Amino acid sequence: MDQTAKKGEQLVVIDDDAGICAIVQRHLRDAAWQVACFTNELEGLAYLASHEPDILLVDIRMPRIDGDQILEELAASNRLAPSTRVLVSSSVLPPRAIWQSFEKFAATFISKDIVASKEEFLAVLCAKRY
Repeated sequence: MDQTAKKGEQLVVIDDDAGICAIVQRHLRDAAWQVACFTNELEGLAYLASHEPDILLVDIRMPRIDGDQILEELAASNRLAPSTRVLVSSSVLPPRAIWQSFEKFAATFISKDIVASKEEFLAVLCAKRY
């Protein structure tokens, strides 16, 4: 499986854990992905007002705005392109919340353990969307 991005592919990460942002940037340093990471949810939302990433990775539980609220805001304001793949991440999440996120927006749930593994993370990013 080719684990490099097509020219210009962009991943936006919104996660209050700066460590996750650092891991993602390290994983993708040599894989041709353009990565924009935000540990502040409001800054991430503002960025998405003028950018349409290929993939959005959003943490579900954050201090100011939860990931599902971010997705609701993006959908309500028509700022989430239909072609954007949404990955919802969390280290611990009740099953009901996971399914609510899937039903509303998310193409894929990804645990933070998978984000931490370069090989597994790249496999999820490069998987075809059906």
